[in-house]
Amino acid sequence: MSNKSSSGSSHSLRSRGTLEAASAAPCGALQKAPTIWSKAEETDLLEFILKALPSSGDGGFKMPTFNQAAAHLKEKHLYQKGAEKTGIVCKNKWTACHQYQKYIGFHME
Repeated sequence: MSNKSSSGSSHSLRSRGTLEAASAAPCGALQKAPTIWSKAEETDLLEFILKALPSSGDGGFKMPTFNQAAAHLKEKHLYQKGAEKTGIVCKNKWTACHQYQKYIGFHME
């Protein structure tokens, strides 16, 4: 194994291609702003999703449910912090909460 470093070099040790300093984006430049959830927003999302539980069927919730949840949050919480709470953001939040409740042993029935 070589002990060479690529710092200060114009070549990548792995790809064997040249690195263009002008085209390299600074670290984190392409990241989106984080979504910031208040406790009230989290509670409202979970309550909305749980009310939709009977219509979810065996396949779980579909994107229209999460899109409706996002619209509900926009109506109820006019001044939200962070990035917009879209349907996919609501789905990711639900998934994280659902995984956590499985981890702690809480079961929805």
